[in-house]
Amino acid sequence: MTSPAASALAAATPTAADGATAENSTHLLRALVETAEVRQALSATLPEVLRAWAGESRLRALAANALARILSRGFTASRNGRDQTSLQTLLREPQRAREVAAQLPKLINDLLNASTAVSEGVALLSAEEKAGVLGEIVEKLDPALAGKMLTSVTRFLNEAQAADPVGMAERLRPGFRAWVGNVDFGELKTTVDSMAENTAAFAGMLNEEMWQYPTKMVCLLSMLPVVVNATIQALTASLGPINRLAPDLVADVLLSLLRDVKAEEVGRLVNAACEVFRRVHTGSVLIGENGKPQMPADLSTLAGDALRSVDIELLLKTRALLADTGESTQSALLALLEAQPALVREMIAARFRRRASGFRRLARATDVLERALTDDDIAAGVTNGLNEIDAQEVADTLNRLLAIANRVHDASPDALRVVLTQIISGLDEREAGETVRWVVADLVAALKPVAREVLPPVIKGLADLLASEAAGDGELHSAVDALRAALSPKEPTP
Repeated sequence: MTSPAASALAAATPTAADGATAENSTHLLRALVETAEVRQALSATLPEVLRAWAGESRLRALAANALARILSRGFTASRNGRDQTSLQTLLREPQRAREVAAQLPKLINDLLNASTAVSEGVALLSAEEKAGVLGEIVEKLDPALAGKMLTSVTRFLNEAQAADPVGMAERLRPGFRAWVGNVDFGELKTTVDSMAENTAAFAGMLNEEMWQYPTKMVCLLSMLPVVVNATIQALTASLGPINRLAPDLVADVLLSLLRDVKAEEVGRLVNAACEVFRRVHTGSVLIGENGKPQMPADLSTLAGDALRSVDIELLLKTRALLADTGESTQSALLALLEAQPALVREMIAARFRRRASGFRRLARATDVLERALTDDDIAAGVTNGLNEIDAQEVADTLNRLLAIANRVHDASPDALRVVLTQIISGLDEREAGETVRWVVADLVAALKPVAREVLPPVIKGLADLLASEAAGDGELHSAVDALRAALSPKEPTP
């Protein structure tokens, strides 16, 4: 593998592609050669290079050995006895760092190519050898250096961004403009459309080929639960340290994150979304026929096409099966709750808690209504709301519903009666009577404080209705007579 010193030395070598001048590259190369790490690498590498050059020739071998001894002594230590500069010290110099940074793209590409070649070679090793290589790599890697490099890079990026906030974007602009100018988006759309049309065929091909190996497909599908379990375990492990913190610290962290959200940007997003919807609606009305919006017509066509391609019978069967599965699952869960009475009590209380919460929300909304609006504003708002109701349409709808109910009764006159009879006959008379007695007693006791104000207008209104409509003959007259007879029974004959 290429050593860091050799990689840095190679990066400093002038090429036609890197754009650096020969003079600057020569200065950098000379400075790199004076470092201890590069001199040590050259001292170890050059003899091997000379031996490879000598090959089988004895004359070349003699010359190579002599030259190797000379070079080894020359690169082992500085000739003037001064301390040699380390590679890290050299690269920390701003000018040298700038010169090496200009070579980074080529250096990174070379490292990637070398890493790819090494990985391909390692792949040919046995399993035991691979484990040994991996162990050596993990043991010899220095995570501290990776942390220092990440810190240095992030500090560099932060300071560069602070010094020139829009500089990077502007530097990217010419390249992006050239890219946009040379991309034929029409061809790109045609490619995407073609790929979309062939997606089904491509997916079919993949499935056909993959299912030639059912065991591999089963292994692939079996990874899904593993991924889910790993995700759950990772979330659990991540929440564990948070739960060990003090409550005030956890709340402070979460609230700090909430405070960092820019509410103004949220408002602008809402405004932009509303404006988009308004423009879509306006445009739909403008392009529609006879002033009718085009969007409902297109959505109706889309839904109709989808429904025509759906197997309705299969859909209905699936709905029934899902309902049956849901009922069975609920029954199983309720059976498990028998061993958890505390949870059952909470479920009962939760129903009333939701109703109470709804009443509290209504009370707060009513309070805001009274404080925000005057009586005239409230009356105007209610009046406008009532005007939105089409009374005739409501009446027509009720008439149709009543007509449907009557037709159902004519077709099956005993259906409702049979159901009610079965329900009533199945009631426990004693329990039903006791329940009605205490409910009525509690209701009467609760209504007594307002009965003096509520009952007189109700009774008088009912009396006026009966008196005005029962004067003539007909069913209502007979009904009033029957009510009078029931309320004033004749005295029994002695």
